[in-house]
Amino acid sequence: MSDSALSEVALALGRVPSGLFVVTSRNPRGEETAFLASWVMQAGFDPPALSVAVGRDRAALDFLLSPGSSFVVSVIAENE
Repeated sequence: MSDSALSEVALALGRVPSGLFVVTSRNPRGEETAFLASWVMQAGFDPPALSVAVGRDRAALDFLLSPGSSFVVSVIAENE
């Protein structure tokens, strides 16, 4: 890939919203887990929906996919 093409890709990636998030989850048995996420995005308005990327090997995946589980996404503020 040429330097100009790499530069264009870098500019495009710089426009993608990003951040660091703490996702906590509790399953119906009351067990809790938490993890850092760098990919969270809005997935819908009605009903409100979020998409969160979770690795297949992460214990949190079982929590998030359990019927009756709940989760919270906290945004880590950027230092100004």
